[in-house]
Amino acid sequence: MNAIPLCPKISDGLSIQPFQNGSATVFVKQTKKSYVIGGREYRLLLCMDGRSDFSALSRTSGCYTPEQVEHLTGIFQKLGLLHDGEGQKRRLHLVRSGRLKYKLGLFDGNRAFSADSPAVRLFAGLLLYAAPLLFLAGLARLWFSLPHYPAFRAADLLDLPLLLYAALFFLITTLHELGHAVVARSLRVQVPEIGVMLYAILPLAYTDMSFSRLLPRRADRMKCLFAGICTNLLLAGLSLLCCWPGISAAAFRFLCANALINGLLVLANLVVFFKLDGYFILQDLLEIPYLYENSLRFLSSRLAGAVSRLRAKRQSGRKLQISRLRAGVRARRLTKNDLPPLLYGSFGLLCTLYLPFLIVSLATAIL
Repeated sequence: MNAIPLCPKISDGLSIQPFQNGSATVFVKQTKKSYVIGGREYRLLLCMDGRSDFSALSRTSGCYTPEQVEHLTGIFQKLGLLHDGEGQKRRLHLVRSGRLKYKLGLFDGNRAFSADSPAVRLFAGLLLYAAPLLFLAGLARLWFSLPHYPAFRAADLLDLPLLLYAALFFLITTLHELGHAVVARSLRVQVPEIGVMLYAILPLAYTDMSFSRLLPRRADRMKCLFAGICTNLLLAGLSLLCCWPGISAAAFRFLCANALINGLLVLANLVVFFKLDGYFILQDLLEIPYLYENSLRFLSSRLAGAVSRLRAKRQSGRKLQISRLRAGVRARRLTKNDLPPLLYGSFGLLCTLYLPFLIVSLATAIL
């Protein structure tokens, strides 16, 4: 007799949290991808224990036929929601999540920062509302402290060891990501993973903020996106407030270096041509999903079309073909529907040119 095939069981590498109206948010640790599944699919997924066939799961769910259960099982497998028999016990491993980008998840942000903790809510409020004021107060403190250090020059910051700058940069970026997590958890956003990321050769911390886009209010989404920048403002402000005239020159240089790194990270994160905080803020304000990808795709398609038309013109003996307008046909005017292509083309061109321009500018300044 032929054995009845059993459905695979649910994967161990999932972070599942209930959402609205019986649905659930799902984070796949093996692929670093996030999904929102409906209530019926959520209940069916929880019933997949690896010991039931399609008919049994159909009776258990009460809302799907065996054929529908089999179809959904195939979809779950493609998404990585079911046990694949390989690598389920490997908790720590690098996952490629983009070009030259590898991620290593370390711990669950939901467990590290409880949404009901008063400390989390207090620190989130401090980041969002007190950090800008502390930064302005720190600038004022620095302004009045500089006359007490007449020998100090901005070039003195270059005398600090490079290893110190590298350690400060990694620590500050880690606190930046933790700031995102704290504010997101204060708004009850699921933060399934916090870890380290290897971008080319640069180690960085990261916080998975995919579910913050599910917040219905734009103001709350902006709080999550600005949390990292506010963390840098807080660190810079505290460093500048510590610049009292009585401290040593070495401590003064260290505090200024820390404030400088945080200030530069604020400016870098406001740049909209990379996938940093400023880009996601712009994308949310424009209400255009996948702005970066669509812009580059639009630009490449237009360039490919221009190249193909140029080749066709050369092959036709450089003869121009001009179509005659029929009577009663007016020239099409620019309307609102034409703005997205114009926006995509302009943004894609700026994204393409920004990095080479930045590299040339830095090389010119160094030389």
